[in-house]
Amino acid sequence: MVHFTVITESDIDIAVQKLQKQRPDLILLVGDFVEGNAENINSCIASLTDLQAPLGVFAVLGNHDYWTNAQFVRTTLQEFNIPVLMKESVEIRWNQNHFFLIGLDDAWMGSPNLKTALKGVPDEAMKILLVHEPDYADRLRTISTWLPLQLSGHSHGGQFIVPFIGPIYLPYLGRKYPMGLRRVPGTDRWVYTTRGVGLTLPVRVNCKPEVTVLTLRSISP
Repeated sequence: MVHFTVITESDIDIAVQKLQKQRPDLILLVGDFVEGNAENINSCIASLTDLQAPLGVFAVLGNHDYWTNAQFVRTTLQEFNIPVLMKESVEIRWNQNHFFLIGLDDAWMGSPNLKTALKGVPDEAMKILLVHEPDYADRLRTISTWLPLQLSGHSHGGQFIVPFIGPIYLPYLGRKYPMGLRRVPGTDRWVYTTRGVGLTLPVRVNCKPEVTVLTLRSISP
């Protein structure tokens, strides 16, 4: 989550440099690239295209992208070789392992369609769901296909957290799983919500920005 204009190009550069130092195999961007004006994507795209990973860089859109011009944001990202997944899957292979990355449209302002995204994906295959709003996980509690991990953003971790009370505000579809790793009740599925690096207001209290690095390990049955 970038929210360009609330944060600057130099802020994005710092985040990109920190991430690249981790030498990630795969980079996933969870939406809300711009704030206020879709053309702001042109100002941050140079920093985003510095992101490099051997298995690729992929993105989904967020509600703020829709509140400006989602099609313009998506087209610009894809022109610079950052695929934006709307309702589709990508098979990711490395060494002898593989999984499917499932990308969905924004759950608040878009039209996410998991059934379409899963076409051709085996039920038993390892899958990672990428969707901007974390609370979308509850809409999928009754699905039959194995979908063990969802990656989201949207809430900024609450951004302004009062000690012993918690966040003073959380957005729609970002209230139940506002940050970190949480299990979806009654399922074997998990949601990880990153705090991101962007802001909707130019302040964070007790909620530092985050460049998230996750390590996946194959476990033999």
